[in-house]
Amino acid sequence: AAWGGISGCQTLLPALLGLDGLDLPAVARLTATAPAARFRLPGKGRIEPGADADLALVDLAAEWTLAAGDLRCRHRHSPWVGRAFRGRVVRTILRGGATRGRLVRPAA
Repeated sequence: AAWGGISGCQTLLPALLGLDGLDLPAVARLTATAPAARFRLPGKGRIEPGADADLALVDLAAEWTLAAGDLRCRHRHSPWVGRAFRGRVVRTILRGGATRGRLVRPAA
């Protein structure tokens, strides 16, 4: 319900996938492991028994160009509009496919 959402959140993953020299494990650390650790979110940021199994399925071969209408945030402004990307999220799975999310609070 927030007005603008998080500008750039939607384009972070494809932008990182396009960087030369940044391998998939590094992208995973930057987008999942490190943020979960930074914000002390238990059960997040890793794939292992007992973790929440939050996954982004990515078509690494997909080529596409970002249009303003593709933006999911309420304001349609981004420096990435018009930019060609390779790699696109095709599905997001939360908590291993659970139908509803849940509030996650930082660990003490």
